[in-house]
Amino acid sequence: MPKKSDQEKLDLFIKWHDTWDTTTVTARHKAQRDHDYYHGLQWTDEERVELERRRQPIIVKNRIFKKINFLLGDEIANRTDPKALPRTSIHSTDAIAVTDALRYISDLERMDQVTSKVWYNVLIQGYGGAVVEHDVVQRKGEFPEVAVKLRHVKWDRLWYDVHGR
Repeated sequence: MPKKSDQEKLDLFIKWHDTWDTTTVTARHKAQRDHDYYHGLQWTDEERVELERRRQPIIVKNRIFKKINFLLGDEIANRTDPKALPRTSIHSTDAIAVTDALRYISDLERMDQVTSKVWYNVLIQGYGGAVVEHDVVQRKGEFPEVAVKLRHVKWDRLWYDVHGR
C-alpha cells in the first residue's frame, strides 16, 4: 500500500472534522444549553421578556448547580493515586518502580486538577478530555530524559470520532 502524502493526510483529517461538525450540531447545542443551565441561565429570552412585562422577578432555584457540585466534591473525596500492578510475581519490583514514576508525574503535572476539570466537563456537557504529551531529550553520553505533560482540553475545543465506540 503506497504511503499517503501530507496533503492526503490533511484532506482526510479535514473530512473527519467536517463529518464530526455536521453530525454533532444538535449535541453541541444541548451541551451549551446544559452549560448555561449549570450557571443559572435557565430562562429563554421570550420567557424573560414575558416575566419583565408582568413585572415578575426572574427566579432560578438552581438544583443542577448543587447536584453537579456535589458530584465534583465526591470525585475529590474518592480520588485515588495511580498504581501499577504486576502481571506475575516476578514483576512485583517493576510494578513498584512504575507506580513511583506514575505518582511522580501525577504530582508534577497536577493530575488531580486536570481530572477534576475533565470530570466537570463530563458532568455538564457530556464529554471532556485531556492530552498526554511526551518529549524525549537525548543528551550526549547520558540516558534519554522523558518529559511528560498533561493538559486539560475544554469541551468546546475538542472533537472526536463520531463513529467510534
